[in-house]
Amino acid sequence: GWGAVSDLAISFSDFGNFNVSGRIETAGFGGIEDNVQSRNLDDRYQVNLSTAFELGKLFPEKAKVHLPIFFSYSQDYTKPQYNPLDQDVLLKDALDDAASKHEKDSIEGFAIERNTIESFSISGLKFDVQSKNPMPWDPANFTLNFSFNKQTKMDPTTEYEYTNDYRGSFQYSYSPYVKGLKPFSWIKSKNKNLKFLKDWEINYLPNTISFLTTMSRYYYEQQTRSEVDVMFQLPVSVSKNFLWDRQLAIT
Repeated sequence: GWGAVSDLAISFSDFGNFNVSGRIETAGFGGIEDNVQSRNLDDRYQVNLSTAFELGKLFPEKAKVHLPIFFSYSQDYTKPQYNPLDQDVLLKDALDDAASKHEKDSIEGFAIERNTIESFSISGLKFDVQSKNPMPWDPANFTLNFSFNKQTKMDPTTEYEYTNDYRGSFQYSYSPYVKGLKPFSWIKSKNKNLKFLKDWEINYLPNTISFLTTMSRYYYEQQTRSEVDVMFQLPVSVSKNFLWDRQLAIT
């Protein structure tokens, strides 16, 4: 049969950016010049959503809050026309002939491919309030970041695959304003050779003090399907990582 394709895209930008797009391809879709063998043999559904807002605008202007938020979600769903366990049988017929709901769910779980990606981030949360003479406790000295990325995958060779990546950071930066000492400012001579000593300035406090701490947590888990013996299950593959970095700089 002849397949079809349909696209959808919606965008809003009054308060921020909000975009939604989708695509549907059915089995049989292809170019006019394509023959039956080269046409699409799967039903494919795609949906993508992304949004970015500056939530700091919801706070009073005097608070000087910067709160950029980003979120995205995408899902790719593919349903083959034929049963992967028996390429000569339509998947629809294989599901109709299933003896039980458990068998039907097993066939669907093996045949259908799903990919999901979800992302979220807060980039540069900050209260940009600072004293006329910068002080160590000014809110503008502190910055916070946080993000996570989650991915889920299921296909005929993978029962499930999870990837979770979390990251967060806290930064402190202070630049004190202090008038330097000029120990030879008492020199009144206009001699060019003494100008260096007269203008020589000593900064008895650091120009900049900064501290950054970053944490990241990564978790991966995969269960591969066993095609040899349905009663035998391969072991789960797991990978974990936790990193904590700290940096201190004084200039």
